[in-house]
Amino acid sequence: GGIRTGGPYGGGGADNGDAKHHQQQRGSGGTSGEQFVMESPTERQAFKEFGRHFRQKENVSLEAAREYALSCLDASHPELYLPPATHWRVFLELADVAKRSNMIDDARSHYREACRLRQVASQGWLEHSKLEEECGNLDRCATILQEGLRHCTTNENLLIRAVKFYERMGDLDQARHLLSRTKHLSIDKSWKTVLEGALLEARVGRYSMAREVLKYLTHYVPWYGPLYLAHTKLERDYGSSIEAFSIVEKGLKELPRYGPLYFQAFRLLEKEDLSQKAFDLPRTMEMVSRADSISRELLWKVHLEAAQMQERAAVLAVQDNPKKLDLQTALQPTRRSYAKAIMLCPPNLSWKIWLPSGRTEGSCGNT
Repeated sequence: GGIRTGGPYGGGGADNGDAKHHQQQRGSGGTSGEQFVMESPTERQAFKEFGRHFRQKENVSLEAAREYALSCLDASHPELYLPPATHWRVFLELADVAKRSNMIDDARSHYREACRLRQVASQGWLEHSKLEEECGNLDRCATILQEGLRHCTTNENLLIRAVKFYERMGDLDQARHLLSRTKHLSIDKSWKTVLEGALLEARVGRYSMAREVLKYLTHYVPWYGPLYLAHTKLERDYGSSIEAFSIVEKGLKELPRYGPLYFQAFRLLEKEDLSQKAFDLPRTMEMVSRADSISRELLWKVHLEAAQMQERAAVLAVQDNPKKLDLQTALQPTRRSYAKAIMLCPPNLSWKIWLPSGRTEGSCGNT
């Protein structure tokens, strides 16, 4: 409702059909600056073998791993020499070893070489920029990110990293300028970057803008659960609980087995029930029953959460009417939920239920 076709940052308004059409038009070569790193099966296999031997050398020592990697780049060792197309990856491994050995200058040199050999691969630019930021060289980090984005103009990982970097630097105009690059992309290629834009706007207090972006994204990317979570939390904290719950319901309609949305719903409904002094938590427990559709691996957590909500409600119920209620009786629903959780929980995790259930009994004198 009310979302402009061009999207909050001016782009990506294509529906799913349009997105597929654009993707077919681009083909396997990608857009300019977003080329795929293509290697032959032989080259991939050679690097896979290198990786296996490299890890073995690492288990001996970092120095042994470094010497092995350098030998694989030396044509005078034909039995080890790797195809040139894979050398950039070897330099990334060398940079990582140098970084872990606190040989920062060597790490820089290896990252530079990796970026030189394969400019359209975002990984080198990402890792190099992280190194410089960790070393406190913020100007150099910015330069590397800018250069990387010249070669990988629409790479989402690089764009998101750059947006976060400029936000940390307090340069929100530059961060938003980078986000505007998404206007030329279909939504299937830009939604992660646009999501980062929404989170940025929320962090700096522009809640209406963040809300607009999240509405746009949940409309065009309905299959990604964390979008609904982010939108729900925004409405819960800065909007209304009614609107937050409507977003949860919309998400559960699309993703009925997405566990985190149920837990968000529990918190919203518990607050609503308690505000009305409905200490039996009718709406909350109805949602707990609906959560039976999620994966068995999460189901024990649902009942553990239910037990803790029921305990909080029991304590409040006794405080509200101490003459008619006692805590021992009020905690009976809590005990039933703990029992369900224990039956469903993997044995190695059962301590996570025994511990709070023991505290519950201790709170009412069952020591």
